[in-house]
Amino acid sequence: MKFWLDGQEWDTDKPVFILGYVIIKTWFPLDPKREPLMCKEYGCVTRKEHISNLVISHENGCSWVSNFRLTSKDFYEHLNYKQHIVATSPQKAKEQYERLLQNHGGK
Repeated sequence: MKFWLDGQEWDTDKPVFILGYVIIKTWFPLDPKREPLMCKEYGCVTRKEHISNLVISHENGCSWVSNFRLTSKDFYEHLNYKQHIVATSPQKAKEQYERLLQNHGGK
């Protein structure tokens, strides 16, 4: 199913890519608000995941997708679009990360 979120089209039938980093052979999802420099320190690694749940918001009789959650090979249950860097390709995920670093002054 196709849907729009934050001006971008997403498709539940296609994979998405989430940005993270690896420490001692274990992959961790990047939380850009809490630990924005972990990818810079350990290297960016994207993982292919799938959209599993849509978060639907309602107001005044209107409904829209306000977030989505991802399935994960490692059973991370908290992976979602609003808290992590998720994109339709590995390159786009890394570009989002580069923009994030530029906006934060590359600290």
